[in-house]
Amino acid sequence: MPIPVASGDVHFEIDVPAGKGNGAYVEGLSMQEGSEFEFLLARGADYYISSIEEREDGIYVKASIAGFTRED
Repeated sequence: MPIPVASGDVHFEIDVPAGKGNGAYVEGLSMQEGSEFEFLLARGADYYISSIEEREDGIYVKASIAGFTRED
């Protein structure tokens, strides 16, 4: 079955509960400083998607971190 691919703006909002944020806050390194709050998740992040919504200004994806899969 083909998987649809989004074109245009896709916005991700990922809920990272306290204690599960394995990664680095990189807002100061962003090209969009001040308008985005970026957290670079470590490799192996497991997450689930709770909703996908298509709006006039793009597609909005909401997800939550479930944990991390250890990679050696």
